[in-house]
Amino acid sequence: MTVSEFGVVMMLFLVGLELDPKKLWNMRGTILGLGGLQVIVTALALTPPGMWLGLGFRARSQPG
Repeated sequence: MTVSEFGVVMMLFLVGLELDPKKLWNMRGTILGLGGLQVIVTALALTPPGMWLGLGFRARSQPG
């Protein structure tokens, strides 16, 4: 398990080295806009089936 976790960390580190901070900063509006749109669309797509299955909006507290 630790070897696979190390591999994931190394992969993310290498991807981070390849990113150009100026390009990332210039794309911030697009990234935040599309990310927010993805969250909204996903919520709208999953809410009706969830409510049909009897799931509500409230969090339920665990006993004990």
